[in-house]
Amino acid sequence: MYQKQYLLLLVFVCFILSCGKMYDNIDQYTGETVYPGRYDTIIGHIGFERVEIDLMKAGRIPSKNIKLGKAIKTVIAYDNKEVVIDSLVSWVNITGLELSKLYRFTVFTIDDQGNKSVPQEIALIPYTESDLASLVVQPPQVLASQSSAILTWPGGLSSILLDYYGLQYGYTDKNSVRKEGAGAANPRIFAFNLQSGSTVNFDLKYKIIPKVNGTAILDTVELSQTLPIAVPLGSSTFSPVEKASLQANNITNFTVGSVATVENLTCLFTPLPFRICSILHL
Repeated sequence: MYQKQYLLLLVFVCFILSCGKMYDNIDQYTGETVYPGRYDTIIGHIGFERVEIDLMKAGRIPSKNIKLGKAIKTVIAYDNKEVVIDSLVSWVNITGLELSKLYRFTVFTIDDQGNKSVPQEIALIPYTESDLASLVVQPPQVLASQSSAILTWPGGLSSILLDYYGLQYGYTDKNSVRKEGAGAANPRIFAFNLQSGSTVNFDLKYKIIPKVNGTAILDTVELSQTLPIAVPLGSSTFSPVEKASLQANNITNFTVGSVATVENLTCLFTPLPFRICSILHL
């Protein structure tokens, strides 16, 4: 009888010891953090004082279609700031980046316990007002008489620095009347009733998309510039391109006033005796 009780006690003790060792194996995993799912990519795009960052290889999809384990929120950290979005997103738009400098962005998810995912990181330089102020636009070709002026851009306005999409302009004539207009793809500005011998300021507003390293930024911006145009006096002289043709047409005084009324010239260089050369009459 005592032997049976002793045997049962021995079996019970062995069972307790084996269970203890089992829990010892579990204890080594106690306190381990299970990280929430992370975004699978990070790609940046530059805008005007902002950036857009894509976070998923699947593209820009609705938040309801995104499943990343226990992750429930998105956090974007930069410049000692944290932007918390109360959902999972496939892309983000970060605005208010007014400084032309390198911003380092860290993007991660968090779960309902505040656990962070493995982060994605990217460095971007936004296009800012200081970049726009230093942008060089092709100046117009100006042809002016004592009361009028024509501004044209024969080579166009688009370049390796920008894509041009439109133009607005304004100037004040000699009667203090404000004249305004707009230009299309190949703008041509005709200004009239100008004060001879004065300087007329043309206010130009270009609608453009700047480029960075040959790539257009995300946003269309407006670049404002003031272009002063000197309106010549009637006595102002000029150097003619076809001096012989003018002399053959009895024009020997090469001043703005002397050619103001000339509309047609007979050309010297043509074999046809009645061929007419047109001269711009402003």
